[in-house]
Amino acid sequence: MTSTRPSDVALELPERVDPILDELTAAGYGTYAALCRKSAIATAENALTDIAEMDVVRRSGVDKQGRVVFTFFPGHLKEGCDLERVTMYALQLMHQCVVCERKEYTAVWVCNNLLDSRLSFWWFRRTYKMLPHAYHKQMRCLCVVHPTIQVRVLLWLISYVVKHDIW
Repeated sequence: MTSTRPSDVALELPERVDPILDELTAAGYGTYAALCRKSAIATAENALTDIAEMDVVRRSGVDKQGRVVFTFFPGHLKEGCDLERVTMYALQLMHQCVVCERKEYTAVWVCNNLLDSRLSFWWFRRTYKMLPHAYHKQMRCLCVVHPTIQVRVLLWLISYVVKHDIW
């Protein structure tokens, strides 16, 4: 029998996920950094596959100007879906491109006119305030496809919350 002494055991600590997250935490974006860290762990454990299968958000290639396009389908959200996990998945898709590489991007929001949006004004407001400035600065185009009256009202309400430079 081989016995191991405490001095023979090597402890391997995981490498830091993303040093930028430490900077963002110090800059007041702790909620964002925490969600990104949770997302990295969940992705490594394949715990977000159900969210990926819902196809609520995807990276859809590039637009004519070469900017990355992220497409959102809020109509694909299932009843009772955990929006924090959906947000984690979206951040997992977008963080590297938008925050780390500082690439410009286009967001396309495809509405479903048959179903009401499960994303409330308060969810948008909380998410907007949580995101680092890079998300606001790097977004070059927001396309809303088939907006319902509810979405139009939501965009009008959000116009009083977001900074004017986003429009």
